[in-house]
Amino acid sequence: MGSHDTHWLKENLTASQTNATMSLLGYTTETEYVCPFPLIIARLKAVLTEPRTAGTLTITIMKNGVALAIPAPFTFDATNPQLRDIVLDPSLATLFQLGDRLKPVITTDAAWLPVTSDLLLIPTLARPYGP
Repeated sequence: MGSHDTHWLKENLTASQTNATMSLLGYTTETEYVCPFPLIIARLKAVLTEPRTAGTLTITIMKNGVALAIPAPFTFDATNPQLRDIVLDPSLATLFQLGDRLKPVITTDAAWLPVTSDLLLIPTLARPYGP
């Protein structure tokens, strides 16, 4: 199955954010990825530049402005302080059709620290029907 990664960045993760957008790495204003052909999310990797020390950060993947149930939002908390890496079942539950918009958003609670940490998110997108 052919695949490619997209890279998203959110700098200086402040506390008390709700559905804050991330930017495609290398672009300051691009906050959505428009699918050039049908794709599924095969894997999600996320890393903080500094380990989480307090609070919770939640990452949600939006499809055309609606939160995907799969993958469920995943978090950085006391059990996942700096790195998350999940491989998803290659089902059609995360299917994006031609022209669909993928947009990761983040939410932090009031206790979130450190506010100087940056977040890199790498969704691996794959063709659902082979290469």
